[in-house]
Amino acid sequence: MRFTARPTPILTNYSLHHLLHRAGGMTPSAIRPIAEGAFGMIYEIQLGENTGPLIVKLFKHPGCGQREQAYLTKLQSVMHPFAVIPSVLYYEPFDFDHGREEALVMDTMPGIDARQLLTTRPLDSDDCITFRERMLAPLRHMHAIHNPAGFGPLGGPYYAIWWEYYQQGLLAINAFLHSSITIKEQIILPRVIAVAERALECGPRIFANHHPQPSLLHGDYCLGNVLVDPTSLHITGVIDPLQVDWGDLELDIVNLTKGHGDHYRLYDCYLAQYRTEGIIDPQDPYIRLRFLYYMFWMWLSYYATIALDDRGWYSCCAEWLDTELTSAGF
Repeated sequence: MRFTARPTPILTNYSLHHLLHRAGGMTPSAIRPIAEGAFGMIYEIQLGENTGPLIVKLFKHPGCGQREQAYLTKLQSVMHPFAVIPSVLYYEPFDFDHGREEALVMDTMPGIDARQLLTTRPLDSDDCITFRERMLAPLRHMHAIHNPAGFGPLGGPYYAIWWEYYQQGLLAINAFLHSSITIKEQIILPRVIAVAERALECGPRIFANHHPQPSLLHGDYCLGNVLVDPTSLHITGVIDPLQVDWGDLELDIVNLTKGHGDHYRLYDCYLAQYRTEGIIDPQDPYIRLRFLYYMFWMWLSYYATIALDDRGWYSCCAEWLDTELTSAGF
């Protein structure tokens, strides 16, 4: 996996001092890069012996930081006490003329990202069940929050029918697949584009009898974006919301399969509980089809928005979806 995006932003000591000065006159004593993701670089900043560290996140794509700040603010207002959400202390907009990357300064969250449990603390069957229940609890709480006005972005406009909102994003992605950028990069193969066209054509029929509630979505709820205490297995934080809006919870839970989520059967157990509760119809013949449909477009959205080069995976998702469309009679 690699990126065709612009170079990764680097937080130099010079730029760091000026950033923290603008954020409130803070003086750093140490800087440590701790992670790099598809959307940005994460740094831990030490301010002094008597002050806890801060987190600075530099964004690779202008606009992502502003959206994440709004998403975090929304989640903070609804997630207590189910999960702790990072507090944004300062937002720095992208400024090309002055060489400033878009950045968020946030408080530090305790715990490790849940992917690390696989190597730092392999869990027995009982602990797996405990962790899985605690991992899924914040997401279930989020999905139980509904918007009576309908589907759509946090600030609207809203749509009464899920497909009417969801297809807008798909049409934008599909247009990008036909753009000169995509043609030049040759990352998306013609076969993938053909499946995208077929999926769009079949979309109205696939979703014609699918009437979910407009649930609050995280957009990237997976092991890598959940923090956990490795000793107690308590969830200590939820980070990195990608697209907080009002949508179909089935779209959100596709993310549970990322980052070895299948090791803990996160997706299967989430779906099984909602089937038992009647939230998802256990007789619905298109559950598997929708899963593959959502996964296909989710990964293509990463190519369109952050230039993710994962051409082999795109082809796999296309073949799975195409096969399922045929099996379902489309």
